Amino acid sequence: MPFDIHLPLNAIDTINQPPLHYLQVQDALILSTGLFWTIAYILYIRQAYRDESYGMPIVAL
Repeated sequence: MPFDIHLPLNAIDTINQPPLHYLQVQDALILSTGLFWTIAYILYIRQAYRDESYGMPIVAL
């Protein structure tokens, strides 16, 4: 298989040994979530500089 590489398994996945397609979907969701959170924070910072204020309420952090 060309995509046998995936993120390290957690304890539950090590015990259950899920199929490869499950791991690929899991990895894609984890990586895309991190990417979108990073983009969101970059946009918050950008907007904060434009408004010369806070990008998001401190309570939301």
